[in-house]
Amino acid sequence: MHVKISPLIMRDRFLTRVRHRVLKTKIVTEPQDVDARLAAFGVRRQDLLQIPLLALGARNDSVPFDPRTAKGQFSYIYGVRAMRQVFVPAGYEVVSRQNIESVYHPSAGRKIMFQTVDCACLESQIPEAISEIGTGKETVIQKSSGYLFEEMQQEDELRRKTLSDFDRAEAWYLCTAFVNETVTCELSRPEGVIDKQFSGFIERIFILSGDDAGMSKLINLDDDTPPLEIKPQISKR
Repeated sequence: MHVKISPLIMRDRFLTRVRHRVLKTKIVTEPQDVDARLAAFGVRRQDLLQIPLLALGARNDSVPFDPRTAKGQFSYIYGVRAMRQVFVPAGYEVVSRQNIESVYHPSAGRKIMFQTVDCACLESQIPEAISEIGTGKETVIQKSSGYLFEEMQQEDELRRKTLSDFDRAEAWYLCTAFVNETVTCELSRPEGVIDKQFSGFIERIFILSGDDAGMSKLINLDDDTPPLEIKPQISKR
């Protein structure tokens, strides 16, 4: 079945290709730099380490009798849960919109989503989503992108006035990779989508790399802290 693509999406895809050639990715790798950058998000690297580790634990709970997709489903469900348990106390809201689960900070103008990828924390390679990025996620990313050239500033400002605060908010992904029963993770802001994959990233913040040792000492997975009560905001728009 042929799917008709709107001229606006075609235009955004063209600009994404141009942006990919023009912009240079900012990569934050050193632990002290990572914590300094994460301060703007209201969290610490130590806090975020819980998310990929709990997602890995859930993934490893899969048994042979489970459905074939169980590992991926378990890691996504528990990854989203852990992400919300970390970010909600930092002032973020739970948002479920267009089948996309996220946390959103209205005053910071930022939304964060959990995404399983093929690799993370490799400077020589950008993460690719395990599943193809659909038009829903593509639209979320494109709406949050600003103008590319000075000549487009006025047009972009008019376009953004038609969007909700949530749509305009920066789109970040907690990119988590599971390879050979190990896990790596980065918090990154994609620049756009090309051919149903991330075209590149504006910024990448390395949270958990394959070189990290003794990471289990940084987190207490048997913490007796009661589970956080979360009141989600669900929108059908």
